[in-house]
Amino acid sequence: LNYRNLNGTQNIGQSIQNGITNTLQNISIETGKSTYQIGRTSVAGLQPSARVIFHNHDTAIPVEGVPVTFRFIAGSGNLQNSANSNREGEVSTTITNLRTGLKNQQLLVELDMKPIQAMFEKNEELFHLFLGKKPLPQLKINIELAKVVATFTMNEAIVDGQKVCESLQRDIKAMLSQNFFTFTQDEPQSKYAVSITPSITKGETKTGNGYTVYIVYGGLNMTIVDVASGHEIFTHNISGVRGFQPGSYAHAINTACQNIWSRFQEEAIPALEQLDL
Repeated sequence: LNYRNLNGTQNIGQSIQNGITNTLQNISIETGKSTYQIGRTSVAGLQPSARVIFHNHDTAIPVEGVPVTFRFIAGSGNLQNSANSNREGEVSTTITNLRTGLKNQQLLVELDMKPIQAMFEKNEELFHLFLGKKPLPQLKINIELAKVVATFTMNEAIVDGQKVCESLQRDIKAMLSQNFFTFTQDEPQSKYAVSITPSITKGETKTGNGYTVYIVYGGLNMTIVDVASGHEIFTHNISGVRGFQPGSYAHAINTACQNIWSRFQEEAIPALEQLDL
């Protein structure tokens, strides 16, 4: 995309690319409300909104007809995933429901390049050359669900008369409190009763040339009971966890507790996110 004139060779492609870059840099997606705090039963019909603005020096100009997409980047739900800005530059989506119980969820609002890419159908190389790697205007919108009130019971894991895995208790309670529940000791005021039961059992030892490896076995069971009905609405069991370390059973127990925590994050939390609390 070069041409030669009296002043020498001119690169048209570079000029076009610079123009596109400058235009995209001057377009922003903005909102007056970046966080929506709602009850879990008030999600249907929620309409997060934004505005597409072109900044011309000190002047903010609403842009009409700009295609944008909406999608969850934390949590999950059903929503209108694309729209065009109106004369005021406004664009919105409607959320019909959330598919997870995660307290903190997030939407990404982003310039939709698919209609523009369709114009380059016969020459996709030009699209990727000029537009394919450009950072797109985007905006993040937070959705915070009200947490439900619950009691919390963490049954102790005992080995040889000593409490073990105490950090596991703190970590699990903190994660559940951050994302799902407001914990209380007042059972009549709680909607659910959450119970966690870890287990740690000493296993065998394996002796080699100058060393001994200590092995322990562990697991965890979690239940959630509806206080009003007494019905168990959720249970998750983690089993087959092992911890093995040289030196002592204490080291092996610590490893097993860490492995239980990892399994809890990998298995129990995604299952909880699907639960309608």
